[in-house]
Amino acid sequence: MKLTSNTEPISPPNTASTPELLDYSSTDGCPHRLHFFSAANPYPHSPIVLFFPAMGVKASNYFTLAENFNQQNIHFACTDLRGNGPLHKRPSWLYNFGYREMLQQDWPAAINKLKERYPSNPIYLMGHSLGGQLSVCFAALNPQDVQGVIMIAAGTAHYKAYHHKWRAYIGTQIISALSHISGYLPGHLVGFGAREARQVIRDWVYNARTGRYRIKQDKGYKVLDGYLTQMQKPVLAISFDGDKHSPHSTTVKFLDKLSRASKIHIRTSSLEMNIANTGHLNWVKCSGKLAPKISNWIAQQRD
Repeated sequence: MKLTSNTEPISPPNTASTPELLDYSSTDGCPHRLHFFSAANPYPHSPIVLFFPAMGVKASNYFTLAENFNQQNIHFACTDLRGNGPLHKRPSWLYNFGYREMLQQDWPAAINKLKERYPSNPIYLMGHSLGGQLSVCFAALNPQDVQGVIMIAAGTAHYKAYHHKWRAYIGTQIISALSHISGYLPGHLVGFGAREARQVIRDWVYNARTGRYRIKQDKGYKVLDGYLTQMQKPVLAISFDGDKHSPHSTTVKFLDKLSRASKIHIRTSSLEMNIANTGHLNWVKCSGKLAPKISNWIAQQRD
């Protein structure tokens, strides 16, 4: 794992539709905004894909996915991770949060907002990188709330899953130290993520160091791996050749945790995607190649 930016600009979205903006709040008062793109020819129970971004990447960078899903008669909604959106406070010494707030506050608030408006439509979580990992963790903790999860370039951060293990280990520890010194991670200065809360980084580095997932409680931590082992919701994972942040091996290691889930892992390449290099972000530019595969998988879950 290299300390290289995962927030390089993605080409501006090319979507003909304008999203419906749905503002809502988590129970702790944190404001959020959902961008909802309606399917081209919706039917009463058209599925909804609810998308969560990678660490440090804006929700607007994924708008181009919406058109591709809408053409498959799938509604598409996306929202920013806490601390990254236009309505959010920025992480600081005084404003800190981690996986706990995201999984127990933000994910359920977004789902509840969609269910208020579309109570009969099945919801599939989809996430890129950290957004994908946390979406699976949420589904493991709350299986009644979603129909399945789509992980895209979203393998574990565990250093042992990487080819250059010790480079990955040392890199994540440097990131952890910087977040503790600054009170938050100045991601744009160090070339990793954006301005990230130190507890988010602490939770992420714990996964990188141990391979396990946990959320901070008022006293101690709650380990999530047992929930992941018992989860039975279907999971579709997509990984890309040339992705140095989430190579195929990290996806395999994450999926190994889901011993009872129905899992499909699609490994794809720049040749198949018809792009010079897929990497960790470029796949968004040619997501039209992925939407039919994901649509077929969703249809199989509903049969």
